[in-house]
This record gives sequence, structure tokens and C-alpha cells, in this order.
Amino acid sequence: MSIVIEAVWEKGVLTPETRLDLPEKSKVRVTVEPDTEDATGWKAMNEFIGLWKDAPRSDYSENHDEYLYSRP
Repeated sequence: MSIVIEAVWEKGVLTPETRLDLPEKSKVRVTVEPDTEDATGWKAMNEFIGLWKDAPRSDYSENHDEYLYSRP
């Protein structure tokens, strides 16, 4: 049997928002997924587009690996 519940993480404790009908000391497996519309981060990334007007190069995305991994 599996159930899906909402919970809140606060001060190091995960607290279910609904009562769980489980015996005391029950062992369970917990999978944590952030409750967000944009779990991938693309929405946040799109907010940065165009913010760096004086960027030294305009081809960062096209040549990402070269700039990141090449040595001078």
C-alpha cells in the first residue's frame, strides 16, 4: 500500500499535514518531491535572460564546454 501526503519541512522535522493511520514505530519509505510548479528551474532561469547587458561574450551558451573546461 502506498499513499501520497503533503508535508512541511521545518526546523529539521518533516511534519505531515494530515494524520497518518499507521501503527506507532512503523517503518516507512519516504520519497521527497518539492511541491513546485517549476521543479526543473527553467522558470527561474528565464528570469535571468537579458539581465547581463555588458557580458564580455555573447556566445556563452553555444561554447559552454569550451569556456568551462578549456585551460588557458
